[in-house]
Amino acid sequence: MEINKVLVFNCVEVLHHAETCKHYIAFLAVFYKTGDTVDQDFSKAFELFEKSAQREYAESQLELGLFYELGVGTAKNHQKAV
Repeated sequence: MEINKVLVFNCVEVLHHAETCKHYIAFLAVFYKTGDTVDQDFSKAFELFEKSAQREYAESQLELGLFYELGVGTAKNHQKAV
């Protein structure tokens, strides 16, 4: 279990430097959403899902819609949720 945490932590460090790839940005957002290996931070997760969604990554667009719908990491906005 401890080895997995080290590997995930190293992965998170690498992902912080891979901001141009929409898939990596979304992967990093999931870490912040779940609080796995990093402190849970819904605002940071929202910010990263938004970056990835702007790069037309469908999974991030869905997550972003859910965040807007539920008001997670941002204010509720039903118009933007759709």
